[in-house]
Amino acid sequence: MENLDIGLKAIALLSALIGVFQLVRQIGGSRVVSHRSNYAFVQEYIAQTKSNPHPLLVEMGYRAIYPHSNLGAPEILYVLSFPRPSRAFQLYQRGREYLDFVDGVPDSSASVGYGESYKNGGYRSLLKATYFIFYFVLAMIAFAPLVFFGQLLAYSWQIAGSLTIFCLVVFGPFAALCLRRYSSVLSAERFVDIQKEAFGKSSATHA
Repeated sequence: MENLDIGLKAIALLSALIGVFQLVRQIGGSRVVSHRSNYAFVQEYIAQTKSNPHPLLVEMGYRAIYPHSNLGAPEILYVLSFPRPSRAFQLYQRGREYLDFVDGVPDSSASVGYGESYKNGGYRSLLKATYFIFYFVLAMIAFAPLVFFGQLLAYSWQIAGSLTIFCLVVFGPFAALCLRRYSSVLSAERFVDIQKEAFGKSSATHA
């Protein structure tokens, strides 16, 4: 009877392992199909952008790739012209709040520079320092109860648990927001740098 029980457990375990393996294979296969489909769509989309397409087509096609994007057609076409457009798009979208896009006119080309309030490098450095300091302080406060959880348990688990949840819920989101702001300024600066590397344009075009 004991041998039968062990055998049944072994069969159940083997069945579970086979099921997990098949699930992993299915997920992997669906990802490959998805990547191939995305590749075909992007290939067709890029070809269309080179034939003077309607702005709506440009915007809708881009949103099919990045659903949450709100970039306009001129911005999309400009960033697509970068040597590494995927990297340029990431930086531009992340730092867009601090950037200003200028569409090309007959006697000039499109370009991106810092927004009116962020042209001064010293001010941008101050912003980055402020965001980073606030992030560091808020993150320390948010995770402090976890660091000292053992000591807090000496009082009661209710106090330890409540204080931990309170700090994470109240200070955690603000810490994450400051980190995103810091990253946004860095991304804006990096975008202007790679624009200059690619086209010889800098924020001076917006001065």
